[in-house]
Amino acid sequence: MSDTIQCMLLSMYEQQLLLPASVVVDIINGRELDIVVDAQGGLIGKVQWRGWTVPLLSFEAAVGDTIPKFNMQTKAIVLHALSEDDEELLPYIALTAQKDPTPLVLGEAQLKVVDYGEHSSHGLVNMNIQINGDIIAAIPNFEALMTYTHRYWQ
Repeated sequence: MSDTIQCMLLSMYEQQLLLPASVVVDIINGRELDIVVDAQGGLIGKVQWRGWTVPLLSFEAAVGDTIPKFNMQTKAIVLHALSEDDEELLPYIALTAQKDPTPLVLGEAQLKVVDYGEHSSHGLVNMNIQINGDIIAAIPNFEALMTYTHRYWQ
């Protein structure tokens, strides 16, 4: 039997993001979000979550796309940083998504690395993959994402 990994597919406004299921810690409804107008670098607001003030990031805006429209289905997906070694970095961030994440169990045979235009060369994108021959999803560079968010959160 081949090795598999449990993942979460986040549906954003114009693209998909594939994350290890282990980093997704909570899903927050859109009406609980504190959105900031004219935020910098894709940082669009904050979420109060379990005693933490968590930065809310539009991944799409951070990689140079348009900030998505928000509606009642918009969610904030709270992610835990993969490393707790650097005390200056935030332990959590939240990413916007257009609906609840889709859980997937994926094996190597289901994945193919692809070039996806300007999104393939952005520092916040580790790689773009095609899932089951049809879905294109970005896999974020978590270290760069946490450092990037911290820079604009200060």
